[in-house]
Amino acid sequence: MQAESFIQFTSIGDSVSEHSPMFSVIMPTRNRPVLVARALASVAAQRDASFEIIVVDDGSDDYGNDVLLDLAQKHASQGLDITVLRRPDLINYNHPGSAANEGFEISSGTYITLLDDDDYWTRDDYLATVESRIRTHPDTVDLHLADQQAMFGGKLQPGPIWIEDLGCRLKAGQDDLKIFSITADDLLTAKGFCHLNTTIIRAGLWRQVGGYDHRLTYEFDRDFYLKLVDQAETILYYPYPVSMHVVPHPSLKANASTRIGEFEKQLARFRLFSNALQHSRKPCIRDFAKRHRRHALSGLLRASGNVSDVLTVSKVLWWAVKAALSSPVVEDESLRARPYLFSYGMTRPSASIADEPVARRIET
Repeated sequence: MQAESFIQFTSIGDSVSEHSPMFSVIMPTRNRPVLVARALASVAAQRDASFEIIVVDDGSDDYGNDVLLDLAQKHASQGLDITVLRRPDLINYNHPGSAANEGFEISSGTYITLLDDDDYWTRDDYLATVESRIRTHPDTVDLHLADQQAMFGGKLQPGPIWIEDLGCRLKAGQDDLKIFSITADDLLTAKGFCHLNTTIIRAGLWRQVGGYDHRLTYEFDRDFYLKLVDQAETILYYPYPVSMHVVPHPSLKANASTRIGEFEKQLARFRLFSNALQHSRKPCIRDFAKRHRRHALSGLLRASGNVSDVLTVSKVLWWAVKAALSSPVVEDESLRARPYLFSYGMTRPSASIADEPVARRIET
């Protein structure tokens, strides 16, 4: 569902440009006012860069929304261009990917970047440095990637986790180089994929690939990343950390990676790699998807014994095996809604929401 209303904070004065910003920073959030305050502070600290902030309140309760509005008012009074878009609570089924998509629809930046509300940028010159690289590069830059660090329980975690191993190989013997032009083949040799906290996307490329797939309940960020890398022509990579990722505790259910069961995770992986295998234009992406889809199918089979809905599991496994043996992949429409029923009793929300929020505009 497309959100039709939003609350926008702007400052009166010279601090807000009449021209479109270079960057739109999109930050989905839900009921985490303390954490989002830290994330917002790291964006507000960016110096010498042209950017707007779009915070998508993904169904927070009244207290969380009130705190968020106070934060936005504070930053707006200090000269930042900040928008808060509030989505209704869709029966506890809000999706950070679709929230980011809605943020994109009201964005005006030439490039889009995202920041999770529980993470934060660690360099105050991050956006300014990227802007300089983009403006001086001879070609149109589609993607700019960088590294980040991870923290769990207050301790830095050892890597590589994302694509740092690729950075180590590129930097070997190249001490004078700080930025690298890389290909999809290069990226697929890394242990993981670049986190969206440190991925800057040309707005036209975002629109070209269609944003996040809201049907995926897990690893929708990997799906989006593979689509971006598949369509990108010019990719720049800065192999140094610019962000801190705070790993959620496994006991928390407020995070997409901790609130769903293993069967649903493996099913989402199978779907995303099936999509990549069918729709990617670069052979390296298709080969990568084919290999990883086999692993996801094995994971589905292993996890199926822990799900009580035997009939639904049987239908899903039958479809998955049939899809793995066929080309192109044909999705069984009757199964689209079924994965949401596993483990935690979640159901898909109704497409019509009667209680839409009323928008208001506040200027400082």
